[in-house]
Amino acid sequence: MGSFYVNATAKGRTQSQVHSFLAQMRRKAFVFPTINGFTTFCDAEAETQEPKAIDELGRKASVALQCPIFCVLNHDDDILWYALYEDGEISDEYDSFPTYFEGIFSPPKGGNAAKLCNLAGSMDKQAELSEILRRPHGSDGYVLESERHADIATAIGLPSFSIGFGYRYLERSELPEGLDQTDLLRC
Repeated sequence: MGSFYVNATAKGRTQSQVHSFLAQMRRKAFVFPTINGFTTFCDAEAETQEPKAIDELGRKASVALQCPIFCVLNHDDDILWYALYEDGEISDEYDSFPTYFEGIFSPPKGGNAAKLCNLAGSMDKQAELSEILRRPHGSDGYVLESERHADIATAIGLPSFSIGFGYRYLERSELPEGLDQTDLLRC
């Protein structure tokens, strides 16, 4: 069994700013420390992997926090989906295995390497990100979608703890290496 997680990352907002927004919205969530200008958070409702819950969180957070919000879903390490929200709208969306639930193999769909580079603040990794996004799922590409997520995160400078962690893992006190409960803010 692979990983199941959902998290979101705010660019240019601090841990306390993200925590204040989530508390004001009465969300159950964990907020990681801010690293390199990125603050990752894990929301209980979004963790259900319901598209409507993730979309609502991304839209509201991007408007209220006035910054890009990068939402990521990993489903059993077979699907990596993301949406980049800016000003309450999806500006980029990606699905590594869009026909997974139909049981039919298909190549990844969506994903804009230039948009991801813009999120990172540098266009240097555009070719690398294009290759990461287009590589298929399976033996000819990524066997585990958390590996693809790690490659994307590394290329755009996201904190390493944005990979592999969602609300349920944190609630069970499963923490990224080097962090303890006192590093997280909880709503």
